[in-house]
Amino acid sequence: MLQNTPLGGLSKLGIGVICLDKRNKVLYCNKKFQALTGTMSIDLIGKDLDHISSITMKSISPLFNHLLSAKKLGDLADHVPVKIVTSDGSLRYLSCNFVPYFENGDSYNGVVCFLKDETIKTVCSNEYMCYDDELYISHLPFVSFVWKGDDVWSVEYVSDNIIQFGYDPDDLISGKLSYADIIHPDHLDNVRESVDLYTGNHLSKEYMLSTANGESRWVLERSYAIRDEANNITHFHGAILDIDERKRFEQELKDINLQNRSLSKLGGKALSCNNVNALMNYAVKLVANALGMKYCTIMEMLPDERFLLRYGYGWCNWLIGSLVVENDQGSQAGYTTFSGKPVIVEDMSFETRFKIPRFLREHGILSGISVLIGRIEEPFGVLCVHSDRKRKFTEHEVNFLQSVSTILAETMRLRKSFSSLELYRNLMDHCNDYIMVLNAVSKNFIYVSDRIYQDLGYSKSEIMSQNIFEPECFIKGLDMSEVSRKISAGGSLLVECVFVRKNGTSFHVGISFAFVEDEDNVYMVLIGRDISERRALEEAIKDHSQQLEYSNEIKDMFADVTGHDLISSVSIIEGFVGYLSGIEDDEKKKHILDNISKGTEKLRKTIDSALAFARLNCSGDLDIQPNDLRYFVNSSLERLHPKGLDNNIKIKLNSPEFCPSYVNPIIEEVFFNLVSNAIKYSPDDGEVTVDITEAGDKWKVSVSDLGPGISDEDKARIFGRFKRAGSSDVNGKGLGLAIAKMALKCHGEELHVIDNEVGKGSTFWFTVRMSDEFESLKQQISNDNFY
Repeated sequence: MLQNTPLGGLSKLGIGVICLDKRNKVLYCNKKFQALTGTMSIDLIGKDLDHISSITMKSISPLFNHLLSAKKLGDLADHVPVKIVTSDGSLRYLSCNFVPYFENGDSYNGVVCFLKDETIKTVCSNEYMCYDDELYISHLPFVSFVWKGDDVWSVEYVSDNIIQFGYDPDDLISGKLSYADIIHPDHLDNVRESVDLYTGNHLSKEYMLSTANGESRWVLERSYAIRDEANNITHFHGAILDIDERKRFEQELKDINLQNRSLSKLGGKALSCNNVNALMNYAVKLVANALGMKYCTIMEMLPDERFLLRYGYGWCNWLIGSLVVENDQGSQAGYTTFSGKPVIVEDMSFETRFKIPRFLREHGILSGISVLIGRIEEPFGVLCVHSDRKRKFTEHEVNFLQSVSTILAETMRLRKSFSSLELYRNLMDHCNDYIMVLNAVSKNFIYVSDRIYQDLGYSKSEIMSQNIFEPECFIKGLDMSEVSRKISAGGSLLVECVFVRKNGTSFHVGISFAFVEDEDNVYMVLIGRDISERRALEEAIKDHSQQLEYSNEIKDMFADVTGHDLISSVSIIEGFVGYLSGIEDDEKKKHILDNISKGTEKLRKTIDSALAFARLNCSGDLDIQPNDLRYFVNSSLERLHPKGLDNNIKIKLNSPEFCPSYVNPIIEEVFFNLVSNAIKYSPDDGEVTVDITEAGDKWKVSVSDLGPGISDEDKARIFGRFKRAGSSDVNGKGLGLAIAKMALKCHGEELHVIDNEVGKGSTFWFTVRMSDEFESLKQQISNDNFY
């Protein structure tokens, strides 16, 4: 099987993959598995997994032992997270799925194990409270919190790694600081609104925290609600993951795209605008908006070498055209002209290279960038952007400002001597973008920037001889007739296409098209930029989506195969029962066969419900109809009657005569599991009580026993799959409560446990919606003779 498997595809999966042969030898593990476990493929492939777990890599041996145990027992759908500590000390919880593979279609040859990182979900769930000592490990990939549901979200617990934001855990736990105190003021109201509107089981939100030193950092919060017996939220248990780098990278990509579009607009304006003043005023506004700056200035160098604030955006009108700054190294403009390099100021209060002009101080300027317009030997002036807030500047922002200054400088220089479009070539050649100009009538290139020759490997003659409307052109993926039509209708157009290099390789490019008129001629201007990196990111997101769809298909296939096998077995039993019933005359035996027939029919319905249940994605997928709740209670009690008799346990039902409610028949399995557990844990001669009472527009159902009860510690974990209270020796797999909880969740309800009010034992309770179709349901029950 593995010989025909595209391992390259497995290497791109967003989950860990490890393949074992039937002798537990490691055949393959992808990069995600290595990242999750802190291992390297060279240490695993070709080695026996049991040998690895017993001798080396002891920190992650629990995972390898779990894989071996599950493989041996044939437990191929175990989602219970396994705790490991990687080589760098990081705590992780990993869930596992197993898929067997066969040689030549029928010979078992090993398993493929899929691992998913469940660390945040596990640590923040109500089943793993933060007071467990294991959560004090400092290498958690996130900060773990427990805070109260009060007005300021008082902190009861926070992991030590909160220090990454500059805070002492004791200051938060002692009440010196609340969680609300460290949320960024601009985001606090929005977070409060989300919490106030919160009604579900978990909250996921992105917002900013303020660090102890005043910086702002983006975080992702994943919180689970802790509720009291009245279902009121008392605490939130959450994980705070630092996503500042990701958010800033996303914002940087948006800023770069905006800057690229701005350069394209400015280039088109420079080619089409004959009014220099209009171009300069357009440029300062464009730059300020593209960089998100309050002020933008063009300081023109006068004949006496002083600087005049010639063009500006954001300044008082009386300053523009009148303010003069001396040209010496004591001013930012003078220092920029002297150095010939971009001058970046992140905090004017600490600037020592030059003096801050008075007009900047009066406007509270704290940060800015200035670049030279023109050559250092013959400058036109200085282009500046300023902000009254402290700000750090990226390399892309500096490059953008330099590109703008280049366009302006070349525009000014060329307009002094020339008026023809041909003379703008120097401007284009010095730009990092791909710039092309073609005659809109002849469709031939009349100008191509040097960057295209450099990146594509063609000679000038090879490029200039190509026709963009012909399929042989190096620009692929465009219907130029349609492009021309859209440009004519809208004035400009931004599209994506492919550039093909001379050696046959290609890359994606975003191109801005626009028509430019010059006297009696019409030209088409194309300005492009390499977008390969962005496309790679989009493809990665698409691959991840396909992987999720594939995982769902595997789950559905497993449910279908399992259901088919179970239904086949039931059909065989039904066939034999039908045959024996036809030939049997003994009434006692026929009664037994009749009971078997009813049992198999109920089993068939249960399997059908379970298969539908396995495919549920949300409560909206469950067919919920008006039903009498008592019918399902009585049906489950009838199934459990022999079990109660075995231990002389009395089962008592207290309820109205009819309990019309909106439920799916799978609710019977909830009653069955709760009453079955109550019988298991009740002492001989004990009593199990089922109460159904009105609670507003819902029915409240309670199942109480007189058993040993459940400790507070176990109450938080018993609803997990394969989880049981204490170290009881009572038979069972620990699945009943998990199934009951999920069935109720699909009804939009929750399962709760409290101590029995009589002082001994436990009470499990839940609610379901009442049905207002009382009379019609009552008549239906009477006609069908349900009881």
